[in-house]
Amino acid sequence: MLTIIEIKSEVGRLANKLGVSGNDLPTFGCTEDGARPHIEVDARGYHYVVVERGEELKRVSTSDLNELLETIFLSVTFDLSVRYELAHRVEEQDCRRIIFQHQIELLSKLSPVWAERESQRHDEILREHPLDDFSSARVTLSQDVGWSKACERHPLPIPSLRPATEDFASLYHRAFSEFGAKALWNMRQIKEPTPADALAITKALRTHGGMDGRRLAERIEELCRAHH
Repeated sequence: MLTIIEIKSEVGRLANKLGVSGNDLPTFGCTEDGARPHIEVDARGYHYVVVERGEELKRVSTSDLNELLETIFLSVTFDLSVRYELAHRVEEQDCRRIIFQHQIELLSKLSPVWAERESQRHDEILREHPLDDFSSARVTLSQDVGWSKACERHPLPIPSLRPATEDFASLYHRAFSEFGAKALWNMRQIKEPTPADALAITKALRTHGGMDGRRLAERIEELCRAHH
């Protein structure tokens, strides 16, 4: 396991490839608060932590250095891409067109694997929340003609339907199939799980399942909430 100084050095090396430094990067060893991420290292592993006004908003823990670095630079490249879009904004165009494309370009400079994973995540987001180039025009028009007529002129995008087989139970069994040996070795798989059973495995997925395990945990939690 690397020390906090060694991690800081590795983050700096990768950051140089993007030409970033200072406040664009996390702090190391302690928090500055204000929602700026910081990195901790202890006997349990590496921790990416976000604290704001004394409240911990996010903690990603892992024993995998590569996962820690990916977590750091997913955040860094997204922030950089938001600023890039603001400086290169195309009116009457969904801002995510530029943000997502630029983020993948930046990640590709660091790791093709990271870039591919994030590209797949972008695809998932856009299936549920499609690009909408007419959002501003629709809102502006609605002030004159009303929302219904504005939507007739500029129809709302239609989300793609997820496969009918995807529910919390199917993802629960998928978790055991893909992460049983790595993350769920001390848990018994239940044939017909309840939402509570599915939620019970998400912490282990987040802790031991790597980036893919954490995303699967997030999806299970989302479906369990929808089930209620």
